[in-house]
Amino acid sequence: MTPEVFGASLLAMSEVPNFLAGALPSFMTIKKFAADPESVAALRYAEVFAAVPIAAAGVGATLVFKSWWPVLVVGATAVYYYWGYEKHIRNPAADATPINQQGNGEAGGFSW
Repeated sequence: MTPEVFGASLLAMSEVPNFLAGALPSFMTIKKFAADPESVAALRYAEVFAAVPIAAAGVGATLVFKSWWPVLVVGATAVYYYWGYEKHIRNPAADATPINQQGNGEAGGFSW
């Protein structure tokens, strides 16, 4: 692997969490609020939605540098992050409540 391919792989890899953050909330937010089926469905839709630019970053770098390394590194990074999202979606906190119940005095939320 050349330094250019290594650098391109790192740059493309670093976009994975950026694309996911644009479509999904943080792990902590998911763990605290993804308690209802509607929220889980929305999170899963967002996971699919984020996959397109993630794949584009890996494929784009692979095409420019004519090496499979960027797409492989991006793929491995995506698997790592998707595993984390799925872990939190499937294992909400014991006191997790739907996001629409927050801030109205229910379930430990507060109101102004």
